[in-house]
Formats: sequence, C-alpha cells, structure tokens
Amino acid sequence: MVTQAKNKYNSPKYRLVVRFTNKDVIAQIVYAKITGDYVMAAAYGHELTGYGMPVSQSSYAAGYAVGLLIARRLLTKLKLADKYAGNSNVNGEQYLVEAVEDGPAPFFVVLDTGLARATTGAKVFSVMKGVADGGVEIPHGVSRFPGYNREEKKLNAEVLKKYIFGGHVGDYMTRIQKEDPQKYEKHFSQFIKAGVTPANLTEKWAAVHKAIRANPVQKKTEKKVDAKPKAYNKKRLNIHQRKEKVRRALANRAKLANKQ
Repeated sequence: MVTQAKNKYNSPKYRLVVRFTNKDVIAQIVYAKITGDYVMAAAYGHELTGYGMPVSQSSYAAGYAVGLLIARRLLTKLKLADKYAGNSNVNGEQYLVEAVEDGPAPFFVVLDTGLARATTGAKVFSVMKGVADGGVEIPHGVSRFPGYNREEKKLNAEVLKKYIFGGHVGDYMTRIQKEDPQKYEKHFSQFIKAGVTPANLTEKWAAVHKAIRANPVQKKTEKKVDAKPKAYNKKRLNIHQRKEKVRRALANRAKLANKQ
C-alpha cells in the first residue's frame, strides 16, 4: 500500500485512512514519506454539527457524510471540484469516477481499514462510498455494502440508500418509541433536544449532504495564546542577584528579630 515503485521516484501513493470511535468518525487522506505520514486532508464526524447534524455522528450515515466531506474538501483544495462533481443522485447504486476528456485524471486513493474487520455492512465502507460519490477515484466493489446478496451476487440499492440516509436508525427509533416511550426519551434525549425525529431524519441527512457540497472548506479556528507564556525552567541568577537575595533575606530576618 505504501511501497514505492522504482520507476516512479517520489510519486506518492495516497491512502484513505478511516477510523471509528464510540462518538466520532476520523477520515484522512494520507501519503507516506521517509520521515513519516503526511495528511493532505482530514474530516471528522463532529464537524457535522456545523452542517446541521449534531447527533448520530458515528453512525453509518455519518460515515458516508464524512466521506463525502473529505472528498469535496480535497478536490476543492486541488481545484478539481468543478471537473469532478461526483454523484449528486444518491440512489445507493455503485458509482465509479470517470476521467474527463482533455483534463486532469481523477484523484486516486485506496482504502486503509487498519485493524477494523472488513465484513459486509461494516461502517468503514460507508466512508468509502461517500468518497466515491464525492468524486474521488477509489477502487471498490459492492460486496461489502448493506443489501448485498451473496447467493445472487447482487446489491439491493434501496437497502444501501436507506442506510446512507439513516433509515435504519429511524426504524429503530420508531420501534422503541412505540414499545417503550420512557426508553425512547432516555436513549434519544439528544435527538429530541435537537429536533431530530424518525419522520425528518432522512431529510436532515439530505440537507447535510447539500450543505457539504455547498461549502466543504474547513473552518480555521483561532487558538488562544497566553500573553505571558509559562516558564517551566527558572532562569539562573547571576552572582550579584544571589548576593542581593541573601541580603534581603538577612534584612527580613533582622526585622522579625527586632519585633520579637
């Protein structure tokens, strides 16, 4: 994945590094150098708050949105966003980027799953699908997407589309809401607070995709810098300062003795 071809000196191989935590999604476009890995672009699940989705930021739908975000962010950075718009009609079917005529080739990456299990329905492939729909060339099949039938060797695009727009989460919310309202209020308290319901969940994710395409550029955050930086190492005193320090200490001791 990172081995350099001898006849392609200093031609980097780009990897889509995907990691999931309990509450976040991490996606990075990385290439290797002798000194280490360099990150060209990155996107995170918690960024989806700025695009209108403050909850469900580590779900399958969030993975797709993060993949779409990093793809559009990278192509915008490389000034390829206009030439490779990606798949605007998200219908769950396989989409492969095709090179434009008389123009630059599509940006090529390979998926780096790390230690994650590459099983059918795994969330790492949701990011891959989002990157592909975002206009980046990434080699893949459909056998690891939800809705794939191993016997027929065919993908049910409607099932994948349902996962991309969070329909499986909406079905679970609806079932819990009917069976145990108290459990629903407890488990989905943040959804209720944000105004996300089973009825509008799909529309919310569609709005997120639209917002990402409208402005994928990462917002720069200003870091607060202290006026006086902390000094952890005390500056060494010279001979005159040490003598002055001793003189003040003796003078203070004499004052205390006179008071007593």
